[in-house]
Amino acid sequence: MNEQEMKAKLEKLEKYEAKERKKKRWKPYLKLEAEIAEMYDCKHRLEDAAIHQEDAGEITQEYGISLQTYGGACIYNALDEFNRMLDIKERQSERLHDALMEEE
Repeated sequence: MNEQEMKAKLEKLEKYEAKERKKKRWKPYLKLEAEIAEMYDCKHRLEDAAIHQEDAGEITQEYGISLQTYGGACIYNALDEFNRMLDIKERQSERLHDALMEEE
């Protein structure tokens, strides 16, 4: 192998290593983004649960059925708390993204 081929291989290796370092730096951000996506799915499920509980209350009231629900307010309280947690995660993600972009 001549010197020119060796330099070409070395450059290719350096590019590969740089790419791997970049992937490693961005890994926490990508993990956080995946967690946020999962949290949005959970948020929608909580919202659906609250809506279904309200629907059940309306239906049973319409037909004079006694439905005792103690969790209605709890679902909305949980949803509010969940939204606060999601906001915190989104701010963390934005800060991490900005820091990573500054590094590049």
